[in-house]
Amino acid sequence: MGHRGLKADPLYRIRRLLTAAHERISDRGRTRLRGLLDAGDPHGEVRTAWHGKETVRGIYEIDSPAVALRCTLQRADDVGEESCPPEVNKLERTASR
Repeated sequence: MGHRGLKADPLYRIRRLLTAAHERISDRGRTRLRGLLDAGDPHGEVRTAWHGKETVRGIYEIDSPAVALRCTLQRADDVGEESCPPEVNKLERTASR
């Protein structure tokens, strides 16, 4: 977002929730995450990056290498769109390699 976090910054307040695994976040944490993303992420860029991170995590849970490759390539196509933030586009380039 181009700035350092301050105590009053909504995204700074959820920085640890953004790095936590989705299944490890409590219901209270999910509510807090949604509310502060709504407040501090007006264009949805952080939310999109968070979903990208969770998608990559999900690929590691796939047992079949062929299915994992297909899923990786499909996700790479999905996040390579112009509407995605630069960080997510970079993830697409990395996944394609």
